Amino acid sequence: MEAEEIVKSYAAGERDFGAIKLTELNLSGVNLSEANFSRANLSVANLSGANLSKSNLSNAKLNVARLSGCNLTHANFNGAILNVANLVRADLTGSTLVLAGLIRAVLIRAELSYVDLSRAHLTGADLREATLRQANLSGANLSEVDLRGTSLTGANLQGANLHGTDMSRSDMSGVDLDNP
Repeated sequence: MEAEEIVKSYAAGERDFGAIKLTELNLSGVNLSEANFSRANLSVANLSGANLSKSNLSNAKLNVARLSGCNLTHANFNGAILNVANLVRADLTGSTLVLAGLIRAVLIRAELSYVDLSRAHLTGADLREATLRQANLSGANLSEVDLRGTSLTGANLQGANLHGTDMSRSDMSGVDLDNP
């Protein structure tokens, strides 16, 4: 399916784009809020500046996808694979990313407040100056993650793997590091 077909189908009221191959498509700046992309392959797609708020991207493949500046608020990314994805300045407020793969993803200055990243895999990810207020990172693999200058106010880091994680200059006010 081509980008133009997606935009036309969405404008006509279609919201179900699940389990289809959409690799390398340019959907930058497009409004696709509340769409279903579960199990879709969006690897290497350009979604920069797009609106995917309240969309279902569970178990989707978004490897090396460009999502910078995207509105991803309250989206479902449970089990999604976003390895090496560009999420610079993306807004993921209230989204769920349980068991998501974000290995070496770039989330510099991303908004991740109230996000559920429990048991997610973020090895080697770059979250410099990101905001993770009240985020749930319990059981997450944060090894070798760059969290310099990050706001983690009230975040839950119970059972998280923090081996080699750089948290210098981070705001850790009210962070829960207790192991259950």
